[in-house]
Amino acid sequence: MGDPLKTGEVNYKVSYSPNPLTVNTSLSINNTTVKVTINDVPKLDVTLTPQYSWNPVNDVLTSIGSLANLFSSEISGKIVDEIKGVSVDIYTIPDITIDQSGVNLTLSPSNLKLENSNGLMMVSGDISVSGL
Repeated sequence: MGDPLKTGEVNYKVSYSPNPLTVNTSLSINNTTVKVTINDVPKLDVTLTPQYSWNPVNDVLTSIGSLANLFSSEISGKIVDEIKGVSVDIYTIPDITIDQSGVNLTLSPSNLKLENSNGLMMVSGDISVSGL
C-alpha cells in the first residue's frame, strides 16, 4: 500500500458481530399469500480498523475509526428497531388451470394454513374446482 498522504487512499477492515448474524423470522399465510416477518434482530456491532502502519497516519485513522465505531452502534440500534416486525410477501399460491382435450378446470385454494409435517413446512387447505 502506498503513502495515503500521496495517494489519497485510506483502507479499513470492516468486521461485525455477532458473526454469523442470525435473524429470527416467522412465516404466515393470509388467504393465498405467504409472508415472512422479521421477529428479532440482534444488535449489530460494526468495527472499522485502519489498514495502514505509518504511526502519525495510523493514529489519525484509528481516531476516525473509533468515532465511526461509536456512531455505528447508535445507527445499528436504530436500524434494528426499524426492521423488527417488518413483513414481506414472498409468494402467492396461484389458481391452477387445466385445459386438456376440451375440458377446462380451475383449481382454487382457500382456507390455507401452514403446518408442520415431520419437520417440514406444509400448506394445507381446501380446493374448489370450477369449470365442470
